[in-house]
Amino acid sequence: MIKVLGASGSLDKDKACISFQINETTIIDAGNVMRALGEKSNLIENVFLTHAHFDHLVDLPFLIETHFAKRTNPLKVYALKQTIATLESHIFNDIVWPRFQNIEHPTLKLPLLSFEELAIGEQITCGDSIIKVVDANHTDGACGFIVKQNGIGCLITGDTYLNPAIAQTINQDSTIQSLIIDTSFPSYLEELALASKHLTTTLLQKVLDEIQRPIDVFPYHVKPAYEKDVTTELKQLRFKGNIQNILESGDSFELVDNRTQITHNSMQHSNANAKQLQSLLTTAQALSSETNLDRLLEMILQHAMDFANADAGTLYRLADNKEELVFTVVQNRSLDIHMGGSAQPISWDNLPLYLENGQPNEQMVANYCALNKQVINIDNVYENQNFNFEGTKKFDRSTGYQSHSMLVIPLLNTHQELLGVLQLINKTDSSGKSIAFEADDEQNSAALASQAAISLTNALLIKELETLFESVIGTMTKAFDEKCSFTSGHVRLVAELSQIIAQGISEDQTVYKEVNYTAEELHAINIAALLHDVGKIATPEFIMQKSTKLEKVYDRINAIQDRIEIVKRDLLIQHLKAELGQPVADRVQNSPEYLTKIDELDELFQFIKTTNQGSPYLQDEDLKRIAELSQYRYQVAGETMAVINEDEKINLSIRAGTLNNQERDKIMDHARVSLEILKTLPFPKKYERVVNIAANHHEKLDGSGYPRGLTAKDIRLEDRILILADLYEALSSKDRPYKEPNTLSQIAKILCSMANAGQIDKTLLKFFYESGTYKNFNTYLSPTQLDDIILELN
Repeated sequence: MIKVLGASGSLDKDKACISFQINETTIIDAGNVMRALGEKSNLIENVFLTHAHFDHLVDLPFLIETHFAKRTNPLKVYALKQTIATLESHIFNDIVWPRFQNIEHPTLKLPLLSFEELAIGEQITCGDSIIKVVDANHTDGACGFIVKQNGIGCLITGDTYLNPAIAQTINQDSTIQSLIIDTSFPSYLEELALASKHLTTTLLQKVLDEIQRPIDVFPYHVKPAYEKDVTTELKQLRFKGNIQNILESGDSFELVDNRTQITHNSMQHSNANAKQLQSLLTTAQALSSETNLDRLLEMILQHAMDFANADAGTLYRLADNKEELVFTVVQNRSLDIHMGGSAQPISWDNLPLYLENGQPNEQMVANYCALNKQVINIDNVYENQNFNFEGTKKFDRSTGYQSHSMLVIPLLNTHQELLGVLQLINKTDSSGKSIAFEADDEQNSAALASQAAISLTNALLIKELETLFESVIGTMTKAFDEKCSFTSGHVRLVAELSQIIAQGISEDQTVYKEVNYTAEELHAINIAALLHDVGKIATPEFIMQKSTKLEKVYDRINAIQDRIEIVKRDLLIQHLKAELGQPVADRVQNSPEYLTKIDELDELFQFIKTTNQGSPYLQDEDLKRIAELSQYRYQVAGETMAVINEDEKINLSIRAGTLNNQERDKIMDHARVSLEILKTLPFPKKYERVVNIAANHHEKLDGSGYPRGLTAKDIRLEDRILILADLYEALSSKDRPYKEPNTLSQIAKILCSMANAGQIDKTLLKFFYESGTYKNFNTYLSPTQLDDIILELN
């Protein structure tokens, strides 16, 4: 049995340099002995060196020195003359290392190290093994060895460049069933291989082409930095025998029954599988933690490209109609293209899955993959005759790109329903060369696609729930608009203005340069604005619709008008009765008094009619005139009645607006009701601030607001944004029948007064005006409202 103690072309974390144990006492090369054998290294008596490069003899000094006193047999080092000369001159020279070839062992009374010169073609028997020296094309003093056990041979080339003797030896000796051959570099490093006298995979192919019969080939001495590329290229080589995996420490050979049986190091393969699994788990964790659909779609494609080392890729989603594939994310690293997802939108036409006659449209590879739910691996799109790649070729012509290999994978949910298609383009090696995707890529990418489909399903479900949630909010908003005709659109406009202000703050690099709202935070502010008046659902409709002071179910101004007409009628009757009992000359004298009373009543009604509108502000003299009217009486069915009753008098005496104190308290209570309603809703964590933002829109920094009387320390910037948006929309609205719309200057004056009084955020208000943010809302104002403003902030 031959054990691989080390097979790497260089030392690395998980790699060991060259050494093969032929039997219990014999090794070829000493690149990794001590860590592999430990104290059993004492049993090694024969070391056959291929040459004197450090990676082949690094443990040789320690092999003789570490357990020097415990060794019971001398150590013989077999090598060509030039190699022995190098060891004596440059290693065991009492400078780099002691001359153990001259140091006497305390027990054996002779040196433990001796050098035995070999010649090409010489044959040495060591226990159950016969070792024959063969020539190598490397440095001076380099050779290889044929190891025979049980009549079966294995050729170990040692480090070598192109060497005709390799194939000749195998062709002439039918007992050689296996070849352990230097394959240090991938093909694109052929110049380096020539300079250092090593083989590449392409050069290996030339060696194999000369071998006339099938044998097992075991590549080794691969440089760790290029192992992935070499592995990929080895799978593309052609040989009548078997090209095995690259040798690893811990592998072993059994030379029996006219064949070479290899046992791979399970630990090495377990580690490789563990790394692959860890990579998949890391990717799965990243995908499962992302719920933003656009970012998730980008991540799926990016991770798939990384996983398969692809240069480009496209992610298609199945359209809602289930009949098309939609270009969703497109990326190309060579061309620095990033489209779809959170990047610029894609304008390319969708791919129809069905023809006009209803038949499946399987001409394009993505369609075929989607319709048949199959993984498709294409080595070269330009040589493939099964699918129509005109779109791909057109892209190549317009960009100078060269599409080569392609791996297409369906994204299926747990019910095996199609969600989309993942298309990877141009697997690349470390030099950037395009190569074919391998079977491992299919398996690994399919596993990734499965995890991606789960994450995508979850994200789509979340999006659907959010769409439903926002639809419910939209329906509620529409209901509010319908409930109050003259405030229709208030909620929508407040939401619009809150986004204008929040976006302006997020983009600002002066006052609010530290504030950068995410899309989710902006969305939370928008939701809060749409819900801020939800409590008005409990406000009586006649209060919300009260456009005049006397309005309840109807405007009672008409009843008062009727009553005044009755009073005027009564005055006329009294006047006529008085005239009938007087001489004609006296009747003319009584007429002016009657007419004056009639004029007073008409004038008073006009005043009441104007007062009923809620504007302008009532002065004390106005209240006296209302009281005068309340003194008028009229007769109905023998009963004396007041022209205006006490409730009508109270409402007419409202100094500003149309709501009396009781009604104002009721409508103000909507903020409390909003808070109570919103507190019962289980908002997700990313929307947890919605409740306070919405409920605090009538709070004031000085504590005079409602419903909770909060002060500045309790009112965050997002709350203040909605407070300003609600105030500004109400003051600028041109749809309120009880008041004329304010001009920009009037609005600014009112808001500055509130800011100076410490009720609203002065810094925010100043930013709102000085940054010009307010102008982005001007489209909702009438031209007559647009005038020059002066900020009067102290």
